[in-house]
Amino acid sequence: MPVARELPSQNTLLELLNYDPLTGELRWKFRPEGPPQWNGKWAGKLAGGVSKSQGHMVLNIGRRLMLVHRIIWKMVYGVDPPHDLDHRDGDPTNNRLSNLRSATHFQNMRNKKPHRGKELPKGVSLHKCGRYRASIYINSRCRHLGLFDDPDEAHAVYCAAAAVAFGEFARFA
Repeated sequence: MPVARELPSQNTLLELLNYDPLTGELRWKFRPEGPPQWNGKWAGKLAGGVSKSQGHMVLNIGRRLMLVHRIIWKMVYGVDPPHDLDHRDGDPTNNRLSNLRSATHFQNMRNKKPHRGKELPKGVSLHKCGRYRASIYINSRCRHLGLFDDPDEAHAVYCAAAAVAFGEFARFA
């Protein structure tokens, strides 16, 4: 994933790109002083593509690869975004401004979709005694929430603890 670095000025970005807040897409603008070949090929077209490694939208400006959600933040607010921006719905390609929010690194990780199998719900594991264990990680420490006969009951306990610990950044699935 591209490193978070200082972006071009807001004026430069506004000269180069159009942002559609309804779709979250960036499109290249027509450049009056630009080469006709460039305008014929790119003007009005979708700017950027999906990074294969992280799934975020990326864009090349001045031979520098940048994250589209960070460009949008600067275009709208006029300042470089904080180090982390979070996609509320967990979809890194949904760059509607209403889906972006400032977050700490830990808040951003709390809202990340899990990379696990679908056998058990989030926060639940099978204990060696055959019961279902509910646990949660807070400040890099695992907290045991209890053992349950039903995985849904264990998940409900996890969800309650996550809501308290992580607030609006809690992800339950």
